Amino acid sequence: MRWLSAVLCLAAKDVRHELRTREALASMAVFSLLTIVLFHFGFSDLGQEATVFAPGALWVTFTFASMIGLARSFSVEEINGCLRGLLLCPHDRSVIFAGKMLGSIASVGAVSTVALVLFVVLFNLPIFSMLWLVWIVMLLGVVGVTAVGTVFSAMTIGTRMRQTLLPVLVLPIILPLVVFGMQTTAKIINSATTGSAPVAEIAGGIVGMLLFDVILTTAGIMTFEHVVVE
Repeated sequence: MRWLSAVLCLAAKDVRHELRTREALASMAVFSLLTIVLFHFGFSDLGQEATVFAPGALWVTFTFASMIGLARSFSVEEINGCLRGLLLCPHDRSVIFAGKMLGSIASVGAVSTVALVLFVVLFNLPIFSMLWLVWIVMLLGVVGVTAVGTVFSAMTIGTRMRQTLLPVLVLPIILPLVVFGMQTTAKIINSATTGSAPVAEIAGGIVGMLLFDVILTTAGIMTFEHVVVE
């Protein structure tokens, strides 16, 4: 219970700070809005064929918007050596990882939810009855991306080119997760537009993303202490 209480306390601190400053939220929201609008005008002449490119456009927007938020994950702790203060707390280092990851999930998940609704409206996708399923797939993507991003955000906290270096390190690792999410989202959209529901394929994609999330989160917990100590 002490471990969970410490994790929730750290995550709540990050959420309160973000709600006050809105630095990462504003950046992610503006980037998502501009990217979705650009994709909308780029594919507007394709008509119904635009649904073929919709999953790719959605996941490209989500992936790169999340990088903006994750790059600022440890920005507060960078000031006045606050990270060292966290490391001196009488708790396991996994508390820091889980708390920062949970705070990132809250901010990235909120922006991704708004971006998803805006995306469906602009692309005029008839998937409102299955929007909850696409949302679950995106949340699974958020968990995996934040698990990897939290570790590498701590690793690059002292570098000058953190904003550029973080995507270069994170994207190759999360690529299978993004591919799973893109393919599963495509199946859901196709199911909603054609009326045929490949339940087994959709369920298989969700299970695959869930397993990948477990692997990435476990690896993050195991490596985080070595990253922050070094």
